[in-house]
Amino acid sequence: MSKYWVACRGLKKLDGVLASNIHIFKRCEKKKTLFVDLQPLQRFAYYRVRDLSTGLEQNACYAYDEDMWFRVGHSDDEFSDRLDLLAKLVGYAWTLRGTEAQGPFYELFSYGWGLIDTATCKKLAADFALWKLRAEEIGNVELNFYDWYIMMERMFLMGADNGAVRSQSS
Repeated sequence: MSKYWVACRGLKKLDGVLASNIHIFKRCEKKKTLFVDLQPLQRFAYYRVRDLSTGLEQNACYAYDEDMWFRVGHSDDEFSDRLDLLAKLVGYAWTLRGTEAQGPFYELFSYGWGLIDTATCKKLAADFALWKLRAEEIGNVELNFYDWYIMMERMFLMGADNGAVRSQSS
């Protein structure tokens, strides 16, 4: 099963609308809406995943102008393998439990579930821009890495435009 992430841009909080236990990206009344629900993060507490939606209000509803789906891997394993290549690119041992270091792409390495807010998208987009030449040197020899890298940069640039990014089952 392919692994998809969704990016949106143009978030606007809908005043007075609250939701709980609803999938984060959902079409509602023919409007593009986003529900911020942090409950799923509790399932990943053992793995020390970080809440990357701190710039958004929990249980709030947001409308957005545009969204786009990105296939980040043909499977969870392929996505994980690409994260391994990304970690090697920046010299980061992301699979070591308890690794607390901050650095390039750290948010991706500690992501488990939920929403990646605008500020985090901006940081990740900047990381992708900064490391692009090194990624280009790796190229597409293994797992079409450079094409994936460019797609991820594009996804986070979209989320950086007053938006958000999240994983989405196919």
